[in-house]
Amino acid sequence: MDFIRYIASKDVRQYLYDIDYKLSADQVIFVVLSCSFISVNEKIKALDDYLQTSDGVTLTSITDESFSETIGLTSHEFIRRYKRDVETMTEFMKANTSGYFYQARIMYEGNSDPDLIGCFKTYKSCFEALSEYSKENVMKPGERLRVDKIPFDDDDSGNGENYLSDSNYCLFSNNLELMDIYVYDNNCKTYGVGIDGMYVGIPMPFKKGDIVSLGRDINVVYLGYHPEKPEDYKPGRSYGDILLYGIYAEEYGFDGGYGIVFNYDVEYKDPALLSGDDLKLIPLSKYLKGEIDSDELYRNVRIIELKKEKEKEDEYLSVFCSSLAELGIK
Repeated sequence: MDFIRYIASKDVRQYLYDIDYKLSADQVIFVVLSCSFISVNEKIKALDDYLQTSDGVTLTSITDESFSETIGLTSHEFIRRYKRDVETMTEFMKANTSGYFYQARIMYEGNSDPDLIGCFKTYKSCFEALSEYSKENVMKPGERLRVDKIPFDDDDSGNGENYLSDSNYCLFSNNLELMDIYVYDNNCKTYGVGIDGMYVGIPMPFKKGDIVSLGRDINVVYLGYHPEKPEDYKPGRSYGDILLYGIYAEEYGFDGGYGIVFNYDVEYKDPALLSGDDLKLIPLSKYLKGEIDSDELYRNVRIIELKKEKEKEDEYLSVFCSSLAELGIK
C-alpha cells in the first residue's frame, strides 16, 4: 500500500516517489498518525491495511525513557494499542461522567485561542451545538470544531485533582468527522501510545538556500532539518526535535537559526508569490547559493526596506492630509 500519500507536502511526496523510497514501519506509523488531512477513522483504516500487508517488526525510533510504555513494542502491537486507546478515549469523552462539563469551541488556523460556542452538561448536547454551528457557518479547511471535557475542580492555577492543561478533547472537521482525540485523565485508563516519542527522519529534496513555505503562512530560506541522516538519531530524543532550520525576514534584516517543529509539510515557495518583507528572501537565497556577493545582498535588501519605508510614509501623509481636509485646513 502507498503510505507516502499521507505526507502533507506534495514536494516531499514527489521526491520520495522519484527515488523509489520505501518507508520503514516507524515511518509508516508516524506519517499516518501525524497526517492532518485525514480523519481518525481513515488513520485506523490505513493502519489496518498495514497490519494485513506487513510483518510486525520492533519499532526503533522510540528511545526516550519518558515514553517507556512504547519502547520495544512491535509495529503491530503499537497499532493494536493505538486502536484500543481511541476506543477507550472515545467512550470516556461520550460518557456522562459525574463531575465534568463540556465546552464547544471553534479553532481557527494559526490562532491558539479558540472561540467559545457554549458550555453544556452532556457530550450529546455539546456535539449537537457543533452540528448546528457547522450548518450555519462556512468554515475554512484548516478550522476545527472542538469539544473539551473539563472536570469541575479544574482551575487556572492547576490545583484541581484531575487538572491537566488541554487534557481531554476531540477535534472535528466542518462535516463533523473526528480528526483528533486526546485524553489524559485519571478516570480514563489507556495504553498511552502515540507518536510523541518517535524520532523519525524522512529524506527531503530541499537544499540550503531554497525558499520554502511551512504550512500556509511562514516563508523561510531553508538551511536544513533534523533528523536528516541515520547518525542524527540520538537516544532520548522525541518527535519534537523534527525541526526545520531556516531564516525568515523581519521588518529590518532577518532572524532565524532555530528550529520550527513540523510534520513534513514543507514545500517549495514560488518567489513570484512573495510580498512585503518576504521579498528579501530572494536576494538572501541567491547569496546562500553563491549567485551574488555580500555587497549586492545588502544593496538589494536595503532597496526593499527603503521602498517599504516610503510606502508607509506615503500612507501616513495621505491619512494626515485627509484629516486636515476634514478640519477645513488646506
